[in-house]
Amino acid sequence: MKKTFLCIGLGLVLSSFTLTACSSPAEIVAYEVGETATILYAEFNATVQAIEADATERAAKQAAVIPPTSAPDPTQTPTQAPTQTPVPAPTATPQPESADTLSPPDMEPPFASEEFDIEATFELWNFSDEAISMTVENEQILVTIIDTDWSSINWWGDTFEDIALSIDAKQLDGRDGDGNFGLVCRSVDIDNMYTFDITNDGWYSISKLKDQEWTLLVPYTESSAINQGDAWNTIQVTCVGDTLSMWVNGTFLASVVDSDLKEGDVAFSAVAFSVPNTSFVFDNFKLANP
Repeated sequence: MKKTFLCIGLGLVLSSFTLTACSSPAEIVAYEVGETATILYAEFNATVQAIEADATERAAKQAAVIPPTSAPDPTQTPTQAPTQTPVPAPTATPQPESADTLSPPDMEPPFASEEFDIEATFELWNFSDEAISMTVENEQILVTIIDTDWSSINWWGDTFEDIALSIDAKQLDGRDGDGNFGLVCRSVDIDNMYTFDITNDGWYSISKLKDQEWTLLVPYTESSAINQGDAWNTIQVTCVGDTLSMWVNGTFLASVVDSDLKEGDVAFSAVAFSVPNTSFVFDNFKLANP
């Protein structure tokens, strides 16, 4: 089972990038800051757009989450709030089924799983550099975003079409709402994937990255089903045909139709925006037939 890890800078990045091979089994794709730049990572774009689009409600709950204001340094984490063209409004058609008709996927028995409880596999997950640290502790994987505005995407290492995914996850520290974590499906490469994210202050979203351009398929929406603070949440998603669906703690959150990505790898992910040394914990990563 192949495991690779991606570090993506959330600030300004050059349109060209440098691939740096790291010690097995991890690989890091590092994007350096430049004069002419575009935004790569979507959750940052998505968060900015969602806050602007729903300013009154979101700002009242999460006024503390603001973009950094200092100028980026090519040798450090980019911190300047980028000037950018707003992400286009979602164009996908919502799935017509109601929440009452959609039950969470049956994940038992999974056809593959990772519970981080086999000592022989620990080396596959242990990784550290100046931006991200990953280690197995207490039969769980601890991901720490050391340098702000970076993310960790941890791929399974295979290709799937229709798939059901589940993971238990929580954020240990950092400012409420300043980051997100969740699942990825149909990751063709680092520029094409679907992401399903939640925040530790009770918000969720579904996004699409296609050819380095992000679209919020389901804008950030608040849900009482999401346990807040450092509490555990069970995130489940299905990618079946053109339909993407999401549940948290057994409660249906959203379903949307999009046909751009047909197959790809799966992953779990975490991102921290502006608080250094923000940690996330993951356990019971399961793959099942939907």
